Amino acid sequence: MTAEAAAGAMALEAERERGGSVAIGVTAIAGAVLMLIGAVLWAASGADLDAALADGAIGQYLIDAAANSELLVANLSFWIAGALVLSIAGVMLLGLGASSPNVAIAARAVYTTGAPLAIASFVAWLALIRLAGSGGSEVEALADTLGFFASRADGIATVLLVSFGPALIVAGGRDSWVPGWLAIWGAVALFAGLLSTVAMFAGGLTTYGFLVVPVGVGWTIAAGVVALRAPRASSAR
Repeated sequence: MTAEAAAGAMALEAERERGGSVAIGVTAIAGAVLMLIGAVLWAASGADLDAALADGAIGQYLIDAAANSELLVANLSFWIAGALVLSIAGVMLLGLGASSPNVAIAARAVYTTGAPLAIASFVAWLALIRLAGSGGSEVEALADTLGFFASRADGIATVLLVSFGPALIVAGGRDSWVPGWLAIWGAVALFAGLLSTVAMFAGGLTTYGFLVVPVGVGWTIAAGVVALRAPRASSAR
């Protein structure tokens, strides 16, 4: 191969890498944005399942859900899409740096478990909304059980997707593409995820247990921005 051909091949490979990095960054940011849109819709509905379960007010939740069912359906639809895209983004982010095989296996397991679990919890939540407007102790008992599953499955999936997943990506990429500040952010996300895990058993999902959401989703956006900047850094060299 001539020097000119070799240079052309290297340029083509670099262009491919830049395009791949941009795709990874866009996917990560898109997943986070979908989750944020869903969160805005959820907040606008005024129907808080975790608070209702904690206060033993599932009957009032059903009333609130019936009055805001369209917002909640839209909210959960965005979250279903967001969980899937976050999982894809997490696996894609592993490709930015040389992870150890064990870290890569663990991270893939976390992301590929988190998304199906999240989707299952949101579908259960949608089923709960179908009960909204119905009365009676039997309906409330069913709603309480279904709501408990939806809440806890959502909590576990959240910890996997925006806490343990980012921490594993940091562990695998800190010697290559992960800057120091993003590694620290990942450590904070891990700590917030551990707090959320405690909150699932001790109570506090609506207070300190909720911290994992802004911290972890924020980390995903930041990681996406780092991925988007990676091609410019490569071309600068």
